[in-house]
Amino acid sequence: MRVRSLRDRIADEERGAVLAMVAISLFVLLGMLVLTFDLGRSVAIKRKMVNGTDAAALAAAQQCALGKGSAAAQSAAASVLASNEGSAGVTSFSAPQCNSPASLGPKTVTVTSSTSVEYYFAQIFGFESGDVVAKAVAIWAPVPNARPVPITVDHNQLTSCSIPITNPPDGGSIPCNLEFPKDALTEPRWGTLDLSKWGDPNAAPCSVSADTLKGLIDAGGWPTPLPLNGDPQGTEPTYDCLDNGLSFSVWDSMLGKTLTFPVIDV
Repeated sequence: MRVRSLRDRIADEERGAVLAMVAISLFVLLGMLVLTFDLGRSVAIKRKMVNGTDAAALAAAQQCALGKGSAAAQSAAASVLASNEGSAGVTSFSAPQCNSPASLGPKTVTVTSSTSVEYYFAQIFGFESGDVVAKAVAIWAPVPNARPVPITVDHNQLTSCSIPITNPPDGGSIPCNLEFPKDALTEPRWGTLDLSKWGDPNAAPCSVSADTLKGLIDAGGWPTPLPLNGDPQGTEPTYDCLDNGLSFSVWDSMLGKTLTFPVIDV
């Protein structure tokens, strides 16, 4: 029988305790790696997913507002999401009334996206990957009324400047020379508007003073909202009483302002 000294037994026990502490430390270190690397990477991707899904919902809502329909809206959502997070995909899309709005009230577009994140250190614990999901809701609606300034612009001239009224530029500025073809039309419904005659098909032509125009422009537009169309159903164009020209003082009063102009296809 081998007799061991007390010192040897204590040394063995200490070595066993050290091994246990090393094992626990390695486990904690691996857990920290999972938290800092795998979980941190998932959080970063989640942030991009949220931003991308928000942008996707807004892009889809814009297509609905422009009357492009649900298919175009869903395609826009997928394209914008892919440009923000290439590995993500739209897993759920809902846009009630996008194809045929039943009212002028607010409508929603809901986009849900998902992407798979491959784990590295978490595989040691049996977790190979996980899904990152984001959801966004955007609201859109036709503009039921507006407060335009009493100056119309020509749709054809805007188009020639690459400024379509259905998709105006978002921010920045585009130079465009707008002219009023004074001698081209007998009773032009363009130029200067007398907004008190809004919706009257027999109002043209008329005359509006420069002081009246400048006052409305300085106020940011007509005092009360005007319907987009002359009749309640919106099936006929809005006619108005218009003048044939503008003075330099009226143009000067518009400099530096962001204003809403009625657009008429002359």
